[in-house]
Amino acid sequence: YGKLAYIAPEIAAGREASVQSDLFSMGVVLWEALAGRALYQGKTDAEIFFAARRAEIPPLSELRPDLPPDLADASHRALAADPAQRFRNAKEYLYALTRLLRAVTHSTDSFALSQSVMEAHRALAATAG
Repeated sequence: YGKLAYIAPEIAAGREASVQSDLFSMGVVLWEALAGRALYQGKTDAEIFFAARRAEIPPLSELRPDLPPDLADASHRALAADPAQRFRNAKEYLYALTRLLRAVTHSTDSFALSQSVMEAHRALAATAG
């Protein structure tokens, strides 16, 4: 199943994997890139496993109030505890993210996005230390 921090709650509960389980894992990656930190803050594998099972997702709006609300909403939709509340498939997830990028007025190429992520990491490090 890969790393525990990326496991969908339904898999952690012993249910079958689905497309939505994979989308949850993708959602974790996006959430972590946007937040600039690991999703689950457990110190042991067991703590991370049980946090994943409970789908304890801190709101991005609290960590990154500068994010467009629609981006935070798309991220949280992929991380919904109930698989039926997630995107139906990867194409629907991609469409939601593409629609967001089209609404942005500044550059969204890979360089601009990487600069934004690095700035977010610096800002989080400054507030943490």
